[in-house]
Amino acid sequence: MQEARELFEAVRADEADLEHLYAQVAVEGPPTVRRAAVDVNSALGEFDGAVMGCLHALESDNACTADDLADLDVKRDKSYAAYLDFLDVASRTLSTDGITRKSE
Repeated sequence: MQEARELFEAVRADEADLEHLYAQVAVEGPPTVRRAAVDVNSALGEFDGAVMGCLHALESDNACTADDLADLDVKRDKSYAAYLDFLDVASRTLSTDGITRKSE
């Protein structure tokens, strides 16, 4: 259990840098990239909350229920899909030069 908490906290330690990068994209990025960034940030927040809920339950000597674990899987998959979508949108948008490659 201690190892799970340490790993979770290590991920959280990098959060400040990620939040700064997210803010830059959300404020200065092209509209399609901003929307994708907001979507991935929202999905990751939901996943983070589900992970925190399971960690808290385990630390309180309770078990995560099968429904909790299934919800965790769904939120993990949703956040990963949003991340891949963000990468795709950013790649397509940033590779558009207006001459050889037009915007979609």
